[in-house]
Amino acid sequence: MDVGISGSTGRRTRSRLWVYLGALSADTAADEMFYLALAWAAAHSGDALSAAAVLAAGSVPRVLVMLVGGVVGDRYGLARVATLTLVVRAVLMTVFAVLLIPDRPPTVTVLVLLAVGVGLADALHMPAMGGMAGLLAGDGEQATVQGWVASVTRATGVAATAAGGLLLGWHEVSVGWAATGLLLVALLAVIGLRRREGARLRVVDEDEASGSVVAMLTAGLRVVRSDRVVMVALLVFTLANFAATAPIILGVPLKGVALGWSGTEYGLAYLGFALGSALGAASMAQVAKRIRLKMRAALLLLIPGGLGLVGLALATQAWTTGLACLVTGLFFAPAAALLMGEVRERTPASMMGRISSVVQFSIFGLIPVGHVLFGWLVGVMGLRPAGLLMSAVLLVAIVVGWAFARGHVATTSSDVVGGSEVAPSVRPADVLGDPG
Repeated sequence: MDVGISGSTGRRTRSRLWVYLGALSADTAADEMFYLALAWAAAHSGDALSAAAVLAAGSVPRVLVMLVGGVVGDRYGLARVATLTLVVRAVLMTVFAVLLIPDRPPTVTVLVLLAVGVGLADALHMPAMGGMAGLLAGDGEQATVQGWVASVTRATGVAATAAGGLLLGWHEVSVGWAATGLLLVALLAVIGLRRREGARLRVVDEDEASGSVVAMLTAGLRVVRSDRVVMVALLVFTLANFAATAPIILGVPLKGVALGWSGTEYGLAYLGFALGSALGAASMAQVAKRIRLKMRAALLLLIPGGLGLVGLALATQAWTTGLACLVTGLFFAPAAALLMGEVRERTPASMMGRISSVVQFSIFGLIPVGHVLFGWLVGVMGLRPAGLLMSAVLLVAIVVGWAFARGHVATTSSDVVGGSEVAPSVRPADVLGDPG
């Protein structure tokens, strides 16, 4: 398949890109299945607030360590860090699979501890795995590579979510073993890339790397702070994920418990967001180069996505829930692609890990608060009013982003189609964020 890159450089890029896409697809699929099963187990292990605490527990350490994770990747090499963290994640997935063997779900305490462990590993893994795509692209090939990364991760999310739902309906423990196997595949692929592309995957500023962690982090933050476009994108990522993540990731399983859905029905409803995200990302990869004011376009796309979130709050059946999720993902995914395109266009190669970690920090920063707030609102108001209130918060985020983006002009390159951190098809850690 031609990815739109010509010449000998294009052939070399295609070769390493397919290996990377294989690793990223397996890694993404494992995440989809793990978080699908984690949310399902959390919803059946206690009340709404307890379930929210489980999902928030994974986000808190991720937020606290995320910025340091980007520094570690830039200091020691993104591929090396990705390899080590894949090993840790595979071990944790195995533990999760073992915990699912008994007939009853694990306790809330056990799930919280597991979520914390995965969150810590993610804090190092996600900037490294996501940033590798930027280093693998050749000169002038960044836009095409990032477009394919977005499309493949979306498609992977669709397949993994569908498979995870079916496995949940068959036997919960099978989801854990499937996730472990996928992580081992990703590990082997990354090891192969390191052997073939070691120099390309270790773009390190030796002067910076010899300095302190604080100095490296400060240098990255200085680059972000000096760019208004990046700052607006980070603001939108933060507010949008705070408002939209919990209603989708936590709201769907809570709705399933309240309505007595089976694991398969839950998975199929959840599949809607993954399918919509895949379609939205693929469409944006085709038309992004024609969009001049990408920031404005991204904010406009969030409006119908927010209406899908309203539909999710009002839905009472599995198929209507899935339809609402599909509409939401259909518009959220291209919005995320445009926002990430603006960020990646301005990312120096030697700071790929740090800028990726700053983006991740903005994505996850308020997600734990959103999970806890949503769980508390469900207990106080009920599921439907809580969902509608969070939808209103998303509208406020769009208005705030629009106000800060006033006067924004197009980027110097019109070919940006999105970064490797474009939102995953459906990851409970984030809705408008990174596949890493």
